[in-house]
Amino acid sequence: MLNVSASTIYKSFLGESDISQSTRRMILDMAGKMGYQGKYKLNFACRLRIGVFLSKTDCINSDSSFIHDVISGFYQEADSRQWKTFLIPIQNGPDSKFNYGQCLRSHHCSAGFFLGSILQEYTVKQQMEKVEKPTVLLDCTIPCKNTACVGTNSWKEIYYAVKHLTGLGHKRIAMFGQKGADGDWEQKIYDFRFHMRRCGIPEQTISVFQVENGSCGSLVSQLLQSGFTAVICSDGQITHDVLAEFYRRNVRVPGQISVVGLGDIPLAKYMIPPLTTVQKDGFGIGINACIAIDQMNHGNCIDDIQIAPRLTIRESTGILCVNNDYKFSSAINLP
Repeated sequence: MLNVSASTIYKSFLGESDISQSTRRMILDMAGKMGYQGKYKLNFACRLRIGVFLSKTDCINSDSSFIHDVISGFYQEADSRQWKTFLIPIQNGPDSKFNYGQCLRSHHCSAGFFLGSILQEYTVKQQMEKVEKPTVLLDCTIPCKNTACVGTNSWKEIYYAVKHLTGLGHKRIAMFGQKGADGDWEQKIYDFRFHMRRCGIPEQTISVFQVENGSCGSLVSQLLQSGFTAVICSDGQITHDVLAEFYRRNVRVPGQISVVGLGDIPLAKYMIPPLTTVQKDGFGIGINACIAIDQMNHGNCIDDIQIAPRLTIRESTGILCVNNDYKFSSAINLP
């Protein structure tokens, strides 16, 4: 009746991307007129089946509120579009036999969303350069027309933190981070140095402390001995460890040093003092990942979608006075 093959009809119900939208629409409209109710709903929005890929390690050990918010936002938007989603844990590491295309086919998925540490795997990045299905990557840009990056640019995260601290009068500002735990650590270092110079801080006074083996005790000693008045911590775990070291050494925050954390860990507002943070909008990122998949599924090429971070000022940062005394202020405006 429609002069199309059985495989084309089957692909229409699975939401495969290798047939045209007009053909899919024609087949589904005819199926609806014939009263076919089958395994898949006939509403046009229902045909997308999306694989959400997360490493098994992240699935087991992840306590990241950010990742949880990203997945929650993605699921909510997918549900509103009547898409079917599958959380697919994958084995990471050099011995992994993960094959993205084969995994999509086995789950009958027409698109994928990658997030977590798996995106740091070289073999995964290689596969992403050749993908044929719409694929969204969290905070990772791959040169392929069928992939899109959704996330928050570290450039603006660091800008908010540096602008806030320099606005409070701080000029001796350090940054703490850990290369292995932070996929874009080198980029954050570059952004930190750039914004410090932009705020008039001499290059020779800009310092970055890289945490090794998860221990920051000796680095905190160097920080205090060098006369720094503020520190930016690149993630929630580093922030927790640095604050614990300050507490152990009876260093007052912000009485002796101000602290800003990148990433709003769940306990940030309950810490003593409550922690000033620059956090990513995980929920918004998840929603926009769905939007990117929808656009690519309709033949549009998407590059990056960047969701602006948000500065939340709490009592861990204070104004640096001439006599080195501090007082808390939230009256710092960022453009």
